Amino acid sequence: MMIDNVLSLISELSRELDEEFLNISRKIETPCSLFLFEKYRERLKEYRTSDGTPDRQIYVENTTDLLKREMIVGNFLTRQGEILEKKRLTLLPLFRGRSLFGAIVFWKLEPVRKRLPQVDRLAFLIELLVRLSEGYEAARQLEISKKLTEVSEKCLDEEELVEKSIEIARELLRVNFLAIYRNVGDFFTHVKSCGAADYSCASELDSEKVKELLAEGVFLSSRNLKLTSVVFGEGKVKSFVVVPLYSNGELEGLFVAADRIENPMEFRIHKHLDENDLELLYDFSHRLSLSLSRLRLRKKLESELERLKMLQKENKEYIELQRLQLARLNALHKISQAMRRTFLRERIIKILLLGVVNEDGLNFDRAFFFERDREKLFLKPLYSLSRECISMSMRASFYGDLYQFLMEASMKELSCFKSLDPKNGISYSGNKVLERAVLRKKTIYVTPAILKIRMEELYQLKSLVGSEEFIIIPVSGQHGVEGILVVEKNSTASRVSSTYLEILELLADSAGLSLELAENYDRLLQITKSLEKEKELSNYYRAFLTNILQSLETAIIVFDRKLKLTEINRSAERLLGMPRDALIAKNIEQFSGIFDPLVPLIEEVARSGETLFLSGRKVPALGDVVLDIRILPLFEQATIAGVILSINDVTERYRLENELKKRERLSTLGEVSAKIAHEIRNPISVISGFVNRLKKSTSKEKIEKYSEIILDEMRRLERIVTEVLEYSRSGSGLVYEKISAYSLCNEVLKEYQTYAVDKGINLTLEGEKNASFYGDKNRIKQVIINLVQNAIEASKETETVRVVLKTTDEDVHIEVINRGKLIPPEILKRVFEPFFTTKSYGTGLGLSICKSIVEEHNGQIQAESDAEKGTVFRVILPSGGE
Repeated sequence: MMIDNVLSLISELSRELDEEFLNISRKIETPCSLFLFEKYRERLKEYRTSDGTPDRQIYVENTTDLLKREMIVGNFLTRQGEILEKKRLTLLPLFRGRSLFGAIVFWKLEPVRKRLPQVDRLAFLIELLVRLSEGYEAARQLEISKKLTEVSEKCLDEEELVEKSIEIARELLRVNFLAIYRNVGDFFTHVKSCGAADYSCASELDSEKVKELLAEGVFLSSRNLKLTSVVFGEGKVKSFVVVPLYSNGELEGLFVAADRIENPMEFRIHKHLDENDLELLYDFSHRLSLSLSRLRLRKKLESELERLKMLQKENKEYIELQRLQLARLNALHKISQAMRRTFLRERIIKILLLGVVNEDGLNFDRAFFFERDREKLFLKPLYSLSRECISMSMRASFYGDLYQFLMEASMKELSCFKSLDPKNGISYSGNKVLERAVLRKKTIYVTPAILKIRMEELYQLKSLVGSEEFIIIPVSGQHGVEGILVVEKNSTASRVSSTYLEILELLADSAGLSLELAENYDRLLQITKSLEKEKELSNYYRAFLTNILQSLETAIIVFDRKLKLTEINRSAERLLGMPRDALIAKNIEQFSGIFDPLVPLIEEVARSGETLFLSGRKVPALGDVVLDIRILPLFEQATIAGVILSINDVTERYRLENELKKRERLSTLGEVSAKIAHEIRNPISVISGFVNRLKKSTSKEKIEKYSEIILDEMRRLERIVTEVLEYSRSGSGLVYEKISAYSLCNEVLKEYQTYAVDKGINLTLEGEKNASFYGDKNRIKQVIINLVQNAIEASKETETVRVVLKTTDEDVHIEVINRGKLIPPEILKRVFEPFFTTKSYGTGLGLSICKSIVEEHNGQIQAESDAEKGTVFRVILPSGGE
């Protein structure tokens, strides 16, 4: 009933959406359409139009440009029917939060901004419809999942389970077709399918093709025509999903679901199957896998049960032995539990011996405990206990529970608990039998036969025990053997089995650990007191560090992993102009006006763990101040726990540095003024001489020749003046933007392609295509043009000029390489000096200007020339744009 109400609400909101759009189209009096954004296809699909039938799509390559949420006029790739073309449109994106839901598109380019009404409600209605549809679909799937659970619980046959399950799965996914394939080795064979009659699939699938299908998961036939034809042949399938079916970790088969059945009552932006449908089919596959495993396990258990019944009849004695062993294991558990409840050494030994000899415990006749003296290499006898001396009131059955008996009896003074004289110690050094027990932690079962052979080593122990058949078990903890437990076997029992020995070893190990804990208990108390003192000291240091943080001139802001502000110092409060209480525990999005330019960088540092440094930046919300900003990851046990934002106000330093650069440039210009005069004097002298010749000459041919020479010298003068002006130009007018290094270099190489071909030179572009930096595009382009032109001029015919792009954590490297004549070291170190040149023409300012431009961008330019690499000019620019 609730689902029907949701559908009714979706239908009502759809009508309201249509009315809202029609009201907008009537008010603006301009043909327009409402488009909805299909995230998985990266396109806008026409939903309603003010004229005609909606059948158009607009492809959006990058939604970043739309985040400004302003009207955009541009060329968009548009499809109408089979026609795909670029159209110039006016587009108004519809956003909710940071999510794009659609756009209003105006088909005429006339301005509409002034009469455009508010569209926030339109975006709200679209989001509400999407969320309601998602909720409806989740509720519908939950109802169907109940059917799947009922089938899984009731079906006892695999074939029936698969048949019913895929019918329910088809209803769950709401697809036209669902098929299952089984893995038979080199290929997968079709087992079962259900759905519309006009759907069919391949009877077999090659294993390699299955790997391709499972690797991608979701398929749109328009994009994956090749794989679509593998599964469906010539059938017209719009979209399908493929998931594996595993059983006990092995790939047993796969499911193929095709084409979602449309529900006119729903509001779904895209009609094809998507990642959510893939996840849903994965869930179904997992549930079916568990159901199949359950059925197979049930059959296996039924088979095992039958086998066990047969064994029970044939091996009653063995089953009785197992029951006895279970009782001993239960006793072992209760004895160990009782020993772990105390930290008193004597009480632990009492519990151990009582548990060994009690008839409800391990039921041995007698037990002894010998303590190990590590310094003297002795085993000191401490206590012994016999089963016969335990009265009826001291039996576990009297207490009703072995654990309760051990806890209460071990607290009493027991007359039957005999203390031995530790002076009668036994040396285990050189005693091969006892060394095996103490040093190698081996259990030794001493029988009369062994006693005859090893009487010399076992004489003292046998004298204390008084029996010719006993067992020696090392009582060991994590740090070595604490002592040995010697037990005399039950006189009424046959030979001790290996399982019985294992139980004794487990009990001895548990006793060893308990004795170690008791031994370390006082030490732990001392450590606890020490830790309390250290905690007080830690609190002092924490307060001390907090005071340091608050006293720093640098503004410090700390965000957690979810970008919630967790710490801030006084300098940051002053910089932001807000008190600490208004900032702490707030998400970064609540200060969008302040941190907007830094949010993407902070998110990147939180994701990658790399440090970013921004030098000389301005944040509009903080006024006309220049800041050095460092964004660092906050690590906690090798895991990124948050981000630290360190901000320094460097306005005064930045002003002084710019002033210093200007003075240095003026100083440099003064030094080279003489060189400029010399460069200008030569063409002026030539012009003067040929002007005098013109005055005297009457020959038209000479006049033309002299005039051409004068014009060449004038051009030379103009080029000299231009380069000098470029050299003295200030970098204050730089226009920074994000630049693709690959696109910029490719643009330069295309411009010089004809020039290089004429000289017989090859141009190539290699390296990182995604390399990018921030800078003035025209200025950096001038640098690359100069380096490429020099490289072409230095190369011989058939040689290659290579432009190679590389990236490091913080920089982008642009290398221009040629294999022409090498530059001698004495010339190489001077190539960036103003007016230095080895050419017979030119001012020698080209590389000096390049150096100046690169340094304006806080970068470096380097030159090297050797026989192995050739001549390399390398431009290094910070990728963050510092």
